[in-house]
Amino acid sequence: MKQAFLICAYNFPEYLERLIGSLDSERSNIYVHIDRKHESEFADTVRKYRDVGNVHFFSVSRNNYGGIGIVRSIAFLLGESLKCSDNGYFHVISGQDLLVRPLDELLDFFEAGREKNHLIFFELPYSKWTGNGGLDRFNYYYLNDILNCHDSRKLNYCLGRLFFKVQKFLGIRRKGLPFDKLYGGSAWFSVNRDAAALLDVFFSIEENWACIRHTYIPDEFIFHSVLCNSPLASTLVNDTYRYIDWTSLKISHPKTLQVEDFEKIVASGSFFARKIEPGKSRELIAKVERMNTNRRS
Repeated sequence: MKQAFLICAYNFPEYLERLIGSLDSERSNIYVHIDRKHESEFADTVRKYRDVGNVHFFSVSRNNYGGIGIVRSIAFLLGESLKCSDNGYFHVISGQDLLVRPLDELLDFFEAGREKNHLIFFELPYSKWTGNGGLDRFNYYYLNDILNCHDSRKLNYCLGRLFFKVQKFLGIRRKGLPFDKLYGGSAWFSVNRDAAALLDVFFSIEENWACIRHTYIPDEFIFHSVLCNSPLASTLVNDTYRYIDWTSLKISHPKTLQVEDFEKIVASGSFFARKIEPGKSRELIAKVERMNTNRRS
């Protein structure tokens, strides 16, 4: 069995090469989606891997924060990686992830537990999510698929907020999603072939895309709602073995991890940590790589 790493990347091409290097083995296949807005920045990286048989690059979607683009990217990578019958397990990560433990440990762990699927999930409404416990994310229409509404200093942000308030004032609500219950959680997950195929079937139906188009951050509820309402619900483990620190003052983004986070990352037992920035995280990256070298030797 091989394991597929599905990487969504939009910045730091040199670090992406380092990440790919840490995941490359005879037991792995690597599928990378480059945000179309940043495609030219990765041209040299793509050329380097042109003749590497187990590393594949794609660029089919433009990703605005909060929009449907990231879901399209992940769905596309799932479909491409399923074409290889050797792939038995699938890990969705970002281009700012750091492999924390030796690759063989990760591959052995998920191969031994291949009947389980790992996904952070919770039923909505959820008390820690703003906007009616997260329900407003799909109860109303958002402009993020069209405009970059994330920067509060820009006109687009004001237009997005006005558009939302007008809908609430007029009592406009979108059509509900086709599930008994709705779930949210982290967009990054590790699933077996059965779960990946189930998601692939869901995204092959255009009507399902219509249900999540113009919602807000759909990558944090659509995969979870599909799997938690499926026959595979009993196989879900509420843990992704990814270390993410959400204590940052910037609520919409996790903390950029640095060397002072090393002990907590290691103690968590996680396989991945995010998010990483090559400059700020340089000492952390080096320390983790030294640790893994020592473990292998």
